[in-house]
Amino acid sequence: MTDPTEYSSDDGEREASQEQEMSQSLEEIATLASIRRGLEDMRQNRTVATQVVHDKLRLG
Repeated sequence: MTDPTEYSSDDGEREASQEQEMSQSLEEIATLASIRRGLEDMRQNRTVATQVVHDKLRLG
C-alpha cells in the first residue's frame, strides 16, 4: 500500500503539462486581445506597432 502523501513522478509530469497548457492558454488570450485591439485601432484609423502591443499584453 502506498502513502497518499507521496509525490510520484507522474504527478510531476502532470503538473508540468498543466503549467504548459496554462501558459499556452495565456499566450492565446494575449494574442486574441492583441488582434481585437488591432481591429479597434483600424476602425479608429489609429496606427500602432502591433508587436509592442502584443508584448505588453503578453508580459502584463
